Amino acid sequence: MAVCPFQHGWGWRVAAVVLAAGGPLFVCMPPWTDVTLYDLAARNVLRGGVHYRDVFDTNFPGMVWCLALLRGLVGSSSEWLRLADLAVIGGASAVLAVGLKRGGVPPSRLGWFVAACALFYLFLSEFNHVQRDGWMLLPALLAAEVRQRRWRLRCDPSGRCSVRRCWLAVGEGMLWGAGVWLKPHVSIPALAVLGAGSVLLYRRGGWRLLAGDAAAVLAGGFLCGAAGIVWLMAAGAWPYFLDIMIRWVPGYLSYWPEGLAFRAGYLFRCFGPWSALHALALPIAAYWLYRLIAIRALPGTSLAPVSSTSMKRLSDDSGDQGEGPIGITLLATLYVGWLLQVVVVQKPFDYAHVPPVFLALALLTVGGWNASKLLVLGVLAGSLLLQLPPVSAAWQRMQQFPLLERWTAHPLLDRERTGLWFRCWTEGSTPELRNRLGLYVHCPCATNWEELVQIADYLRHVRPPLQDGELNCWHDGTHPLYLLLNLEPATRYLHYGTAFSIRARVAEIAEAVVSSRQRYVVSDLFPVLGKPADPPFSAAPGQALRLPPDFPEPYRQLFPWNQPLVFRCGRYCVHKVDGPLGVIDIHP
Repeated sequence: MAVCPFQHGWGWRVAAVVLAAGGPLFVCMPPWTDVTLYDLAARNVLRGGVHYRDVFDTNFPGMVWCLALLRGLVGSSSEWLRLADLAVIGGASAVLAVGLKRGGVPPSRLGWFVAACALFYLFLSEFNHVQRDGWMLLPALLAAEVRQRRWRLRCDPSGRCSVRRCWLAVGEGMLWGAGVWLKPHVSIPALAVLGAGSVLLYRRGGWRLLAGDAAAVLAGGFLCGAAGIVWLMAAGAWPYFLDIMIRWVPGYLSYWPEGLAFRAGYLFRCFGPWSALHALALPIAAYWLYRLIAIRALPGTSLAPVSSTSMKRLSDDSGDQGEGPIGITLLATLYVGWLLQVVVVQKPFDYAHVPPVFLALALLTVGGWNASKLLVLGVLAGSLLLQLPPVSAAWQRMQQFPLLERWTAHPLLDRERTGLWFRCWTEGSTPELRNRLGLYVHCPCATNWEELVQIADYLRHVRPPLQDGELNCWHDGTHPLYLLLNLEPATRYLHYGTAFSIRARVAEIAEAVVSSRQRYVVSDLFPVLGKPADPPFSAAPGQALRLPPDFPEPYRQLFPWNQPLVFRCGRYCVHKVDGPLGVIDIHP
């Protein structure tokens, strides 16, 4: 008979409250500019366009495939996209929770783990949602689960177990391959898990078992890779994909203004108290890696399980210790591999740090203490304290502690924000609610939705009406106009800032702008001014609109700022292309 999880303590009750309070707010938050790019690319694919030729993208196409499938099934609303994100991240959390449960973690502690995951992810800024890093965590965890399940098989003389084990190995390879199509960075944690599994396989069955298993995993990976290549070739995107990866991506990856030391330090302070978990999780992971390497297991010893017993019991090497869908050894290696790719390979973007927090939470849950409960209560209590006025210099210094410098009051305790809960149910993701719920609205790459809607209304009434290829959205935050107006872009370049950062290709980008059929260009004052734009200015009757007085002179000579300004709403300007284009670049 099924048992209600709420009978197992306050953790599940807190999890239910957090999900109920944060779910509608999460669904109505605005999509980030990266999501807009994926969405436009998916629309292009569904309309029969050629990816990479029609939409410039320095990424592998996995996310575009996912959004094209989603859009083909449920339509174009941002609410469905965010529900899909909630399902993917919730699925990853569920895989971790099931692994912890089967390894012996009590239901009461699992409730606090789920509450911690929800309290963390639902209330992050929109910059971290519907991102490839979060989505590739799910196939990675499923691959580790398949590896653990394969290890638990007990073979009989009939040999049927070997066949099943082989197919599971192929399935694991396909899951890793799916993760690579989402983002190739997952190959580093994949190699870590495969390496740990190879050590254990060799100790159990020697080189023969290890070679057969590795061949099956590689076969699955190649099968998934071949399927993606077949799609690219059939869609006509293969030569453009190769061109992007060979000529453009090296220039994009070479632009790293932050050094390794900065990225390593940012690991511990990215998400305030949540990122501080790594200081506790890393020593635990290091212990299990040491145990894997230095302690030679007996031939019949299974993988160390995810267990709720004490560390003494977990470290006991005698006999079979039981099995969990995700063993702690694999969890530790997956965690360390993920940290390596975040610090060494990735650029220091916040969304890359989301999966390691989930893995750290799971790793800390297997000990004999309820880390998730302490964290949930600590975050909420600390947020209450942060809302109090500074009472002393010592209190101010504590708030500036390096690991906590990005710790702000949790959005769940923002009464103005949570007061929008009912409106989210009744109105959906309106421009006003997006502006009020977004946590990154007032920054250069973001979108002010209420102002952009007014820009869209103006462009709907220009004569003759705009056609595909006649609108050029110059800055990242203006790209939703293509979706609002149902128009195709003037060029294949959406994130011009990203494209122009590849300095060797500036002339190629400028040539595409010159040869386009653009009639109007929409620009954003915020990236140039570095602050919110002044209140809208007006011109005398018969006079043309002009840029703000404090607009930097060097930028006035660049396209599109050198084109006539015909309309402005807040931070956004509409330019009518008229006359020589001048210098085409993002920076003077």
